[in-house]
Amino acid sequence: MNIADIATREYVQVDVDERLGKVRSIFERENPKGIVVADDGDYEGIVTERQLLQSHVEDDAKVQVLVRSDVPTVERTDGVRDVARMLIEGGVKLAPVFEDEELWGIVTEDAILEAVLENLDVLTVEQICTEEIVALTEDDSLGTAINHLREHGISRLPVVGDDGRLSGIVTTHDIA
Repeated sequence: MNIADIATREYVQVDVDERLGKVRSIFERENPKGIVVADDGDYEGIVTERQLLQSHVEDDAKVQVLVRSDVPTVERTDGVRDVARMLIEGGVKLAPVFEDEELWGIVTEDAILEAVLENLDVLTVEQICTEEIVALTEDDSLGTAINHLREHGISRLPVVGDDGRLSGIVTTHDIA
């Protein structure tokens, strides 16, 4: 199954010059996972409700001050598993889907979960887990954590105590 089977062509899009007050009202009225931001029709990035709520930017400001352009982008032919991994590692709930360098639609984490739900009962955790575990000790520095995250292209690291037992998890969100 590729991502085109579950992506949607129905999404909310605003121009980079749109006021944040209008974007806020779109989130309240339509409750999208995110809003596509374009500049004269060309994809620029995504803005999420979480970004908007956590920002201290006035409603009169333009949406371009919050647009997130580092959101992973996918092609219509990409596999569902690869896209799910990109969303998780990118810490996002939706991704734009492109075809021939043109925005074709979006895919959300909810749509992916819904599509694979029927297959989840036949998979075991052992079949999908990471076998080569990268972990930190409680005494490792923040610099070590950042290096591990970058080197291995991951967004989460288990932290183990002196006894080898899990004591927590460090995420890219914790560090930012």
